[in-house]
Amino acid sequence: MWRCNISGLRSRAKGQRFERRIAKAFTDALGGEWRRTQGGGKDQEFVGDVRRVDSEFEFCIECKELNNTFLDAAMAGGGPIFEWWDQTKRQTGKNQFPLLICKWTRHETYAVINDKGLISINAHRSMPLPTLIFQTKEVPKETLYLMPLDDFFKLYGWEEERKKYNL
Repeated sequence: MWRCNISGLRSRAKGQRFERRIAKAFTDALGGEWRRTQGGGKDQEFVGDVRRVDSEFEFCIECKELNNTFLDAAMAGGGPIFEWWDQTKRQTGKNQFPLLICKWTRHETYAVINDKGLISINAHRSMPLPTLIFQTKEVPKETLYLMPLDDFFKLYGWEEERKKYNL
């Protein structure tokens, strides 16, 4: 007898809605055409949950919508964020940096980026202060920066570029 896991279907639908919202946020903030990757990042040609369609993007984007325990657990040095970060890194291509986009219930959306990714986009810009800085447990330790998604967009510098070229 076939059984339908309603909870699992709702969870998957919720994740797909979140990925579409993130694709729209990237389109609105950075321009270009962004889409949810079919298959939730398991597409053979593309990695990550959201991708830029019309050109390359140096980050592999993984999206997670979470329950309220996420931030407390991350601040205590635990929780699922480290597993999700490892998943994001595994899906990241050779010439990309991992970027985890996460949101927990009734809070704003955040970006998690490592120091290498941060350096790649911030070499000549002033940096907004991250909300939280923490380290992974594996060796070698990796410093991760959690910041509101809007701060990531500002840090990426596209607002100034778009103004400069009237885009």
